[in-house]
Amino acid sequence: MASIHKRGSADGGYFYEVDFGFRGQRFRRSCKTGDLKLAKAIRDDISARISRGTFRLEEMTEHDIAIGEFADLYLTTHSEIEKADGTVDIDRRALNRFKGFVGQKIVHPALV
Repeated sequence: MASIHKRGSADGGYFYEVDFGFRGQRFRRSCKTGDLKLAKAIRDDISARISRGTFRLEEMTEHDIAIGEFADLYLTTHSEIEKADGTVDIDRRALNRFKGFVGQKIVHPALV
């Protein structure tokens, strides 16, 4: 069973980690977020993939993600599921403006 732990960061904030067992070993991976709902969704996703036998530890490593790809992923996996339709429209407009300002190809390391 995977669990969530709140950890303090160097800047005085906090983030969540997922603690889970896989192939007889314990692992802790940062959710890289202070949002408890998102951390729970990450925990549930890890637990489900382990249960189905589709979990791969190498998938838990950082890789670069473009801002446009992140925005689309955020909208489909969080905003559209958790928020009201009007709020999703606000998120979509804000992300489109942000992408227009910084460009779609800016890359940031992310944990997926």
